[in-house]
Amino acid sequence: MLHAAEPFLERNLHPTVIIRGYVRALEDAVKVVDALAFPIDINDRGQMLKIIASCIGTKFTSRFGTLMPARGASLARVHWCCAPAAAAWAPAQPAG
Repeated sequence: MLHAAEPFLERNLHPTVIIRGYVRALEDAVKVVDALAFPIDINDRGQMLKIIASCIGTKFTSRFGTLMPARGASLARVHWCCAPAAAAWAPAQPAG
């Protein structure tokens, strides 16, 4: 991000103007991601396997077939099922 700002700084743009541009780009990116997002049913094993396979699909993981996505789906289900309980035990985050 700093490297990308360098040409603007060289053109004597004020840092707050550059930051406003970054904030606007972030807002636009969030809109695009929100438009692409879809609900996930963590209990639908088939859907979870497809999502995980597309995320970790590399030459390395493909040699293991469905083993890696299946393990990921099991871990994701444990994480999401236990997340509310784990959050209750997590230390409070400082404000700011």
